[in-house]
Amino acid sequence: MEEIQFNSGASLIQDIWNNFKKFTENSYPNLPGQILLPNDPTYITRQADEQLFKFLQNSQDHSAFCCLFAPPKVGKTSLVFRMKKHFSSLKYKWGGIAFKNFSKNLSERSFYLEIITIIYSKLDDKDHQLLNLLNQIWQNTQENSFELKFINSLQEILKITDKTIIIFLDNLENVMDEEFYEYLKNFLKLLSENHQSFLPYIKFILAGCVNHLNFFQDDCQSLLTQASIIEISPFHRSQCGPLKKVLKNHPSSLAETIIDWTQGQPFLTQILCKIIHDQNIILEDSEILPQIENLFRCYFLKPERLPSLNSHFQQIHDYFVSLGNSHNDSNSVLPTLNLYHRILRNPNKIKFDSESMLQWDLLMSGLILQSKTFLFPANPIYQEVFNQQWILEIKHQLNGLRRSSMPSVKIYNRKVYMLIDQSGSMAERDPKLANERRWIALRELIQGHIYRILHQEGMDQEKICHEITVAFFSPNFARVVTQIQDDSQVAGLFKENQPDGNTFIVPTLRTIIDDWFLTRDPDQGGFIIIYTDGELNDKNDFEKLVHETCKRLNSQDELKMIIIGYGSDIIDRPTFYEYLDENARSNKDRNGEPCDIIVFEKFDTMPNIIEIFDKELSS
Repeated sequence: MEEIQFNSGASLIQDIWNNFKKFTENSYPNLPGQILLPNDPTYITRQADEQLFKFLQNSQDHSAFCCLFAPPKVGKTSLVFRMKKHFSSLKYKWGGIAFKNFSKNLSERSFYLEIITIIYSKLDDKDHQLLNLLNQIWQNTQENSFELKFINSLQEILKITDKTIIIFLDNLENVMDEEFYEYLKNFLKLLSENHQSFLPYIKFILAGCVNHLNFFQDDCQSLLTQASIIEISPFHRSQCGPLKKVLKNHPSSLAETIIDWTQGQPFLTQILCKIIHDQNIILEDSEILPQIENLFRCYFLKPERLPSLNSHFQQIHDYFVSLGNSHNDSNSVLPTLNLYHRILRNPNKIKFDSESMLQWDLLMSGLILQSKTFLFPANPIYQEVFNQQWILEIKHQLNGLRRSSMPSVKIYNRKVYMLIDQSGSMAERDPKLANERRWIALRELIQGHIYRILHQEGMDQEKICHEITVAFFSPNFARVVTQIQDDSQVAGLFKENQPDGNTFIVPTLRTIIDDWFLTRDPDQGGFIIIYTDGELNDKNDFEKLVHETCKRLNSQDELKMIIIGYGSDIIDRPTFYEYLDENARSNKDRNGEPCDIIVFEKFDTMPNIIEIFDKELSS
């Protein structure tokens, strides 16, 4: 049995520490936008420090996890890094995953396995017996649930350690599409349901520019009782003692004036202090106000002069773009921008609603703050940079992005069918699938495809379909078909149907094609997606059926058959399907026009399923 390779994993905390070794004590205490060292003299302690300390210190804490969901550059990672200084004894082990460089197509399996790898890497004694046991858990084909595999792995790991392992999941905003939201919600539910069994040996801290209401609504409201939600507030005048030490050659009022401009936003405060420090500006009391305003005009309104400042402003801009991407609809950002516009025009007039998704989306940008009663602009700097003209510009950009990224309207209003190869070879372990059984790995691919198809919307909220017809094929007779309205149904479907027999597709395919012709609405097209791991036993009959089907079509755009080759056999020897793809172009529709309805894709090189639909109907 080939083993899963549990590498040492990415240790965020150690990587951060290594990066900071190069800074000398004589340099400016930190670089704006980077994580502060634990002993940084400019670090300002806030209420969030005390709250996180209590979460980590109390082994009887009833919280299953801690969330640091806050706007960009407010000190989330610096706060956690500082906690490592307090919890650095032999009793604690720190590990982390920075999702900064992760793909947004991160799979559920990879997500759970990455966390287990990090936890395993923190063990003092990484014995081979445990590694074998972990491999057995993850290669167990009888158990399809990644969540259960994760819990079983965690239980085995915690049997051999008396340390508290603290896992820090940072930059979550970088992987936040709708699919990953579901992964993370399930993960939080899992921690909530099982945390008593692993206390006090493991604690999770989640951080990012993420709206917490995405996780704690509807069926997940009960998670709020299991979560420690820590808000990171700006600091205020009474907390600027550390700044006065750094600015010791200046009047004491300088620190307060800086806070007036930044309203305690940590990054902006760092920037102003750094400019004054680097330029060796010595200010008298009478010069402070005009000089600070002059620095603002010179640098903040021309951010290209400071790359880190330019990057920060771009990050906020991109946050609004990503809101549209996370909902697969850039129009969903317009109400958020309209709310911001209203707050700019009427500060302290819009009441704060703690249950408003719209308000929390805007709060996570950092452009506004909330009191117990009202919403108001975060600081004068943001007000000047992200002004009404910026709102018009980003709206224009979002509309342009949406139009350019939308697939052809032809992909909408279709009946969608999936035919899944159920032949015996699907039970084989495959080296191209990390030695996983094809049947198990294919489930994840199909679940992702169903999710994308059911959630895809056009410019006017058009849908491809509201349900997908799924059928399995292997024996030489038509199989019963199943209607799928949600991707969560896939796991049960694969459990009920196990691989057996040969690869006969024609009886099932003929049933599907006839169903499409009989039940479709006028002008309603169709997609038939075929998943197979080898050559068909009835390939001649298959070619004949494709030829007959073309003669029944008014045009080649009415129906498309997408064959997805899955596994090593078909990837290494795709000759028949490549021939089929090429030869099918000679077919004619009922009007005598070319009718190319077949496309072959290899699973390891194919684009996403929506892109395939679009490509076939746009060419």
